[in-house]
Amino acid sequence: MSDKTELCLKLLRAYETGDEALLREVYAPDARIWHDFDGIASYKNGHQSVDENVGTMLGLQVFTNTLKYNTLKLEQTETGFVEIHQLTGTSKSGKSFEALACLIGTVESGKITRLEEFINPASLAVLAE
Repeated sequence: MSDKTELCLKLLRAYETGDEALLREVYAPDARIWHDFDGIASYKNGHQSVDENVGTMLGLQVFTNTLKYNTLKLEQTETGFVEIHQLTGTSKSGKSFEALACLIGTVESGKITRLEEFINPASLAVLAE
């Protein structure tokens, strides 16, 4: 496994366990995180900061009893990594959920500088119940 792909696995572990320190460790301080579902401006200009992404991660912990990232594919690229995973878990109301997602990461100097996430938010609707 390469340093770039190991960084991706650390990112997923941070999300899964709610480890804020680990999440901040894998991101460059000025990293930008983009999602295809949140309506933040456009692909070119819209993004979350690291602090905003930490808030998203902590929000997942509030709305779930269990959370598991099952990596289906992880490949190093020239600039970082591409990862596909199945996100599974149970909501606070006890309902199960399952979502497929793809992460594309850019890595520079051992830190994630850009992350792009593609996921269908409808598959996480039970979290709002």
